[in-house]
Amino acid sequence: TAEACCAEGGVIIMCCSCADGMGGTNFERLITLGTPEEIDTFLSAIPSKETIPEQWCPQIYARILKKHKVILVTTYLDHELVRRANMIPAFTPDEALAIAYELKGKDARVVVIPDGVAVLIG
Repeated sequence: TAEACCAEGGVIIMCCSCADGMGGTNFERLITLGTPEEIDTFLSAIPSKETIPEQWCPQIYARILKKHKVILVTTYLDHELVRRANMIPAFTPDEALAIAYELKGKDARVVVIPDGVAVLIG
C-alpha cells in the first residue's frame, strides 16, 4: 500500500514493533544478502521449480527499495540488522519524520496509512 502511495524516490516510514523479529528465517536471510540489486539478482537466478519459501516477500521488498528509502521505527530489532536490511533505523515516529524531512525537505508531503494491509488505495 505504501509503495502505491509513495512517489519514486520518496521515503516510506514503517512503524513496526518487530517484537517477534525480522520475519521468517528465509525472509531475514534473503533481505540481508546485500544491496537491493544483489538481492534481486540472487532471487532472479533461482529456477521457478526451486523457489525458496518466502521468496516472494524479499522480491517485493527489493523492488520497493530500488525506488524508495525505507525507515523502520522499532525498539526491538538491533539497528545494525535494520541497516543490513537496507533500511534506516529509528527509535520513534518523530525521529523517523525528522530523518525523512532531512532527506526530502521540510515541504515534503506525508500520507499516513494505518494498518496498511487492510487499506485499499484508489
